[in-house]
This record gives sequence, structure tokens and C-alpha cells, in this order.
Amino acid sequence: MLIFLILLLTCILAYEYRGNHRELTSPPVLFIAPFIAMCIIAQAYSSNWSFQLNLVSFFAVLIGALGFCLGNELGKKIRVHKNQINNISIERKAKSWKFLVFLVGQLICYIVKLRYIVAFTGARDVSTALVLYNNLIKFTTEDTIHFPTWLSLGLDICTMFGFICACLLAQQILLKNRDKRNFLLILVNFIIAVIGGSTSGGRGGSIQVMVSFICAILILYQRKNNWK
Repeated sequence: MLIFLILLLTCILAYEYRGNHRELTSPPVLFIAPFIAMCIIAQAYSSNWSFQLNLVSFFAVLIGALGFCLGNELGKKIRVHKNQINNISIERKAKSWKFLVFLVGQLICYIVKLRYIVAFTGARDVSTALVLYNNLIKFTTEDTIHFPTWLSLGLDICTMFGFICACLLAQQILLKNRDKRNFLLILVNFIIAVIGGSTSGGRGGSIQVMVSFICAILILYQRKNNWK
């Protein structure tokens, strides 16, 4: 099964390599090549590891590779037109009370979430509870916390709003005539979103929000200065 998968992936790799102008750094090549390398290593040590590839894993890797290549082909069909107006402002400015509502909502959701985590782990303080909860998620198969429906929905909204705040904060930084009150509220919301991203014990959520802010400020800066 492994050998058959290696052959199929190699054929896909060769096709994508030729179809992407023989670029070794094209996304399909960078995506498929590691799978081929891992399959070769697995085949070489299959007897020592008593390793056998089951049918589900076979199709998961194969369909995943084909799906990635298809997405890449569809992406190349998209034509991005140049924005002739170098304007990074928005036509309708959001009211300050809306940012204040989200600020309160974020605080409520994350505080309640932390209370659930502390109660679940039995720790005496929040930092210990987060470490225990993170280890429980990553290194065990034990059941985790089942948050109430309203809290799960609220946390999802907080996550989405964190990405929105990252874009709005980047915009506010680059605007000359910014609304100081909105800027302050967006900044505080962004900080809470970054802190809230680590309330599951890991740093992934916080890093994602910060990276989105960096990407947003680069995109808006190039739009403002008409970079080619």
C-alpha cells in the first residue's frame, strides 16, 4: 500500500512540477514532496516499526494531495485587479458603543471560560489551571470541558472579532485623521483578543491574531503607498 501511494504521489508531483513551470518552490511541490519523503521513510522502516498503512490513511493522504492541487489550479484562475483608488478608509464609521459592547462581551466570555477551566482542573490559580488544561488536551485522551452553548457561540464570535480588530487596528494606525475614541476601544479589544487566544493554555490563538494584524498592516500600507 505504501509503495502504491509513493508511486501515485510521485506521478502527481511530476505533473504539478511541469504544470508550475518547473518551480521547486511552487505550493503543490512543497506540499506533496514531504509526504513522499515520509512514505519512503515509513516503507524503509516498516518491518522495524511493524507499520502498515490502512486504507483510510491511504485515501486521506491521496485525496488531500489532489484537493490541494485542485485548489492551487483554481487559485491561479483568479485575476486580481489593481485598486485604482489608494484609499484605506471605510465609508461608514462604526459607532463607539459597538466596540464597547464587544469589549464587554469579550470580557464576560473569557472570564466565564476561565472560571470553567479553573473549576474543571481544580487548580488554585488561573496560570496553573491553564497549564493543566493545556496538558490535558495535548497529551491525554480524557474528556475535556463541555461549555454551554451560549458560551461556545460567544467564544467563536470573540475569535472572529479578534481578526476583525486586527484589521481595524492596522487601518486606524495608518489613518491620519483617526477617531481617537474608536482607536482606543479597538486597541483594547485587540489586546483582549490576543490575551483571550491563550485562555485554552496554548499560544496558537494569540499568534494567529498577531499574524493577522501584521498581514493587514502590510496590505493596507502597500495600498496606501501604491506599491507595485
